[in-house]
Amino acid sequence: MYILCSIIIWALIIACFYAFNKKSCFWKDDFEKNGQKNRVIKISTIVLTMILVLVPMGLSPTWNGKNNNHHNQYELLARSFLHGHLYLEFDDIDEKLLTMDNPYDYEARLDEGVKVHWDSAFYNGKYYMYFGVVPVLVLFLPFRMITGMDLPTIMATRIMVALFLLGLFLLFDLLKKRFFKNTPLMLNMLLYLTISLLSLWYIMDAPELYCTAIAAGICCQIWSFYFLIRGVYVETSLKKVRIYALIGALFGSLSWGCRPTVGLICLASIPIVIRFIKKCLAGEYIIKSEAKIKNAVITLFIAMIPYLLVALALMVYNQIRFENPFEFGQSYQMTVADQTAYGSFFEEFDLVRVINGLADNFIKYKNVKKEFPFIAFSGIFVEFPMLLVVFAVFFRRVREKLSKDGIYLFTMILNLIPVIITITSILWTPYLLERYKMDFLFLMGVNAFICIGALSETIDARFKNNFRRNIAYLCFFTIMTVFLLFVAPYDSNFTGYSTKTLGKICKVLFFGHNFN
Repeated sequence: MYILCSIIIWALIIACFYAFNKKSCFWKDDFEKNGQKNRVIKISTIVLTMILVLVPMGLSPTWNGKNNNHHNQYELLARSFLHGHLYLEFDDIDEKLLTMDNPYDYEARLDEGVKVHWDSAFYNGKYYMYFGVVPVLVLFLPFRMITGMDLPTIMATRIMVALFLLGLFLLFDLLKKRFFKNTPLMLNMLLYLTISLLSLWYIMDAPELYCTAIAAGICCQIWSFYFLIRGVYVETSLKKVRIYALIGALFGSLSWGCRPTVGLICLASIPIVIRFIKKCLAGEYIIKSEAKIKNAVITLFIAMIPYLLVALALMVYNQIRFENPFEFGQSYQMTVADQTAYGSFFEEFDLVRVINGLADNFIKYKNVKKEFPFIAFSGIFVEFPMLLVVFAVFFRRVREKLSKDGIYLFTMILNLIPVIITITSILWTPYLLERYKMDFLFLMGVNAFICIGALSETIDARFKNNFRRNIAYLCFFTIMTVFLLFVAPYDSNFTGYSTKTLGKICKVLFFGHNFN
């Protein structure tokens, strides 16, 4: 049976290589003239991507709700809201914790045998959830009010991921229609599948609690991008621009209430705003009044309203809980480090630590292992070499193409934000974790899509098919890398939970041979 499965799998792999050859119909323009065929291809790609991403989330008992442990904080907070308070209703608070000089000292808690609710925020004798409150308000609380039951955290993650995948597809479709009309549909679909898997592989492995916050944040950001870009770059009516700007700003502001580090991605809206101002002053929008500056100011004010309201609500929420409008609860975590000792950004800044952290996150290399799945967690550009294409923004023809389209500054900011988020994580967390990359991997994927589109549009006609074929090969190898990372035993995922499962996967791939 193992040998038969291996034969089928490797036959499919070889078939993919053949399908990507430079004479393939995938790269021909007339392949896309049938509108009905295009719709079938698009829908099929979305469905396939949804299945590949959502189904594996249920594999690990540690993260699928069976062994719930401390992963039900969202459900508990929804109950607390219905009972009229913001703290988590734990009735087993260890009395020793209340009498400790410093309850946030991990070593002291171990020495005294103090039991805590892990990764909850403890303040003034009560536990709070430091994860963003937005998923509770939009999913967990309404579900409990309607059904009287808790929404399983894994289902909330799946909902957010499904919405993210839909938003990413619409964004890529929008970018193709607006900027990269001559790029083959099949290449776009392959990039969509690849970047989806690349952006979400860790969430697929460990979907509960930690990744619920990340999934909600990146879901908000991808929809913010879609509405802002559509409003500024596609619509010509200022009235529609304002509607899309308002919706895009709402999604962007909500990301702060999901995961603050993901909220930093809102910086990418700055070049979109600059582009809007230029177009407005140039009279490129259909408006009733000729007061161009006034119209631009009014539109920007409308877009600022969601940010102001959400910021005010979050500050009030934090003030009630921690007597500090800017404290989300991270300082009071029951975790491996005393984060109350962390100072301000500038007090914590350590150049050597920052440089080492950036190197670890982006270019660190770990040796290939003898045991399946062979690879080890490394820097992003080592794990996913296709993302190196983001540096194509410095190529002259790409720069000229993107500048003409008015998105060059946007792509430059997309390159900068992952660095900013990484530095923030370095300074305000005990150490970098693999899941922190999920905060911005999708962002690098979006930038890679834009750069590949620009390269595809500007490359010499003689080399277009070769270029597109090589990008297809890169996508294929990236998908293989995602699979290997996904099955690598880590953080109590399904192979870490059951080593026998990893052995079976190895045998299926390698004709019954086990490399472990």
